[in-house]
Amino acid sequence: RESGYRAVHCFVRDNSTRLTIEVQLRTTLMQAWAEDVENVSARMGVNYKRDGGSEYQVYMRNLSKLYEAVETGSSVPEGLADILRTQRARIAHLVQRAEGSG
Repeated sequence: RESGYRAVHCFVRDNSTRLTIEVQLRTTLMQAWAEDVENVSARMGVNYKRDGGSEYQVYMRNLSKLYEAVETGSSVPEGLADILRTQRARIAHLVQRAEGSG
């Protein structure tokens, strides 16, 4: 997704009960990313899980690119680490408030 969210969704149907369940498959980094977005969204009262262009959402989208490169053994896009450092400094106040430390 544009937001940076990554997971594999599988749907399993039990024909005897006619129930369908969804199973989400995530790597450890995918899970950490999703939990971060959910926690900040809950604490700030803003739905950052949706696609959007806030500074926090752009940072998380770029962080997802870094995680994907690490997981696939791909090269980290040139300049991405510097971009993430700059973005992290810009959103530090938001993350600190979400963590309850500021």
